[in-house]
Amino acid sequence: MNAQIQALQKEIDIVRSRLLRANKEVESIIREIRHLHNMREEAQVSLLDTGMTLLEADHKNATIDACRQVRMKTEISLADKKVFCERLELHHKRLLKKLAALFTQ
Repeated sequence: MNAQIQALQKEIDIVRSRLLRANKEVESIIREIRHLHNMREEAQVSLLDTGMTLLEADHKNATIDACRQVRMKTEISLADKKVFCERLELHHKRLLKKLAALFTQ
C-alpha cells in the first residue's frame, strides 16, 4: 500500500511538472501572438505615410501578410497546447482522486 502511494505521488509530481511547463508554453505563445499583432498594426499604420515609396509600401504589405499568416499558425498551436493542458489537468485530477482513495482505505 505504501509503495502504491509513493508511486502515485511520483506520477502526480511528474504530471504536475509537465502541466506547469505546458502552461508556460501557453503563456509564451500568447506573448508571441500579441507581438505579431503589434507588428502588423505598426506596419498598417506606417502605410498611412504618404511619403513612402512603392518599394517600402510593398515591403510593409508583405510584412502585414506574413504577420497574419504566422499569427494564424501560432493560434492553431495555442489551441493544441490548451487542449494538451486540459488533458493533463484531467489526468492530474484523476490521479489525485486515486491517491485520496488509497489514503481512505
